[in-house]
Amino acid sequence: MKYEYYVHPGADIQDVQVQVVGADLLSNRENLELLTPLGNLKDDQLLVYGQKSLSPIQASFQVQDDIYSFNVDNVCRDETMVIDPIVYSTYLAGMRVDLLHLLLLITLELLMRQA
Repeated sequence: MKYEYYVHPGADIQDVQVQVVGADLLSNRENLELLTPLGNLKDDQLLVYGQKSLSPIQASFQVQDDIYSFNVDNVCRDETMVIDPIVYSTYLAGMRVDLLHLLLLITLELLMRQA
């Protein structure tokens, strides 16, 4: 699953929040893991950078209950910031389609938040 958020100058990074349904969240600031009955989804490489300059921006995950968001160091916000979490799965097969349903719900939620 691949997605990016674009935070334009003047926008509030705290408005970028993802609610996860059907999985538990774990985070140690650098990594995010969604724990499901059929396997886990991991994001262990949070990339945040300026869209034009490609300059890296220090960032971390923030988890509260079933919502995750992003903390970003104080930076000059004169260009669009790209938040590029890399999510991968350790297991996607099974006799049931629960995980596929979860992935669909997460994807739909992300698309709705980006619109």
